Amino acid sequence: MGSEIEKYAQKLYDAFPNEEALLEFDPFFVGHASEELATTTYKPSTAWQLTDVNTVQSLREKPEENDDEIRAEDDLNDFVLDKVDVRDEEAFVKLFSLSKKAAFDIFGFLDIKSSFMGDVPLREEDLILDDNDLYVVDYLQRKLTDYFAISSVATLMAYDNMGIQFAKFIPSDGCPLCEAHHGLFFEVRPLINLFSGGDFPVHPYCSCQWFPIIHREFYDGVLSDHLNLSKALHQGVEMSNVPVEMKRNIFDQVATTGVKKITFTNLPKYLSDMDVKRENTEGIVAFQNKDILIVHNSYVDLAGPVEFLKAFVREETGESSLPLADLEGKDVYFISGRRVAKHRGSYWDLKTGEKVK
Repeated sequence: MGSEIEKYAQKLYDAFPNEEALLEFDPFFVGHASEELATTTYKPSTAWQLTDVNTVQSLREKPEENDDEIRAEDDLNDFVLDKVDVRDEEAFVKLFSLSKKAAFDIFGFLDIKSSFMGDVPLREEDLILDDNDLYVVDYLQRKLTDYFAISSVATLMAYDNMGIQFAKFIPSDGCPLCEAHHGLFFEVRPLINLFSGGDFPVHPYCSCQWFPIIHREFYDGVLSDHLNLSKALHQGVEMSNVPVEMKRNIFDQVATTGVKKITFTNLPKYLSDMDVKRENTEGIVAFQNKDILIVHNSYVDLAGPVEFLKAFVREETGESSLPLADLEGKDVYFISGRRVAKHRGSYWDLKTGEKVK
């Protein structure tokens, strides 16, 4: 099938007359992803846009060698750490199992799962990979050899086993394409289907990570009673109901807050229970009640508790203005005759960048 597609693509390519003019970024030849790459500021891909290519004839001509130019075909390779392929069956199963276990360990899921199994002794590997997993592994071995793709699909299947419906893309390889997807949420099951079909959400041999996203106000699964650390103490800060999967990142932030007690909860419900009017709670993701900082424990758009802690610190340190570039593309409002943008739960003047409210 692949060879037939290639033949058809070549036939289309050959059919173009030499004098056919090309647009600056013709999707047929360059592709939408290349257009995005060419307009980013990330390194090292700053100067590989196609130059002196105006017609099909100039595209067909073999370019002169130029050691100073970074060519498009070499660009992705700069960000691929190792093209590691796993073709051995035993190595495939081991990688799949280790990746699933790492995802399970975030929440201690093997302990939770075994508690439903009664008094029958079970091997750890049997808890990690059940009969369905072994069937899937057998199928995937005919589709995937990419080390990182195998690890990713195993991680995502572990999330699905735990009732987690979304995952956040965390780039780690410096690739501009990956950076363009930084922090985006993806549905877990469509991602699994994508990988299982031999395709990739960004590019092959991508070493980037998938972080579990749990909307706690809606989650109703096997982890329901195991999502939070009831108590934690870090750098003198007492915390309660700490989201388990964010523990490390939250611990990195708490010392900067200047408070001694932090609790994570459903903040809209908390404020409602305090009889705070709904219109006065819009945009509030962190709320200080006497000596306790209360932080929303779920997500608003793409931001979660870690980002909310950072926003609280910015607010407390008196951030009064932002670069206008930070406000581009934000929702526009009007306050007392001023055009403002809503960002980070506050309103900012679109002419001056000053904080209005």
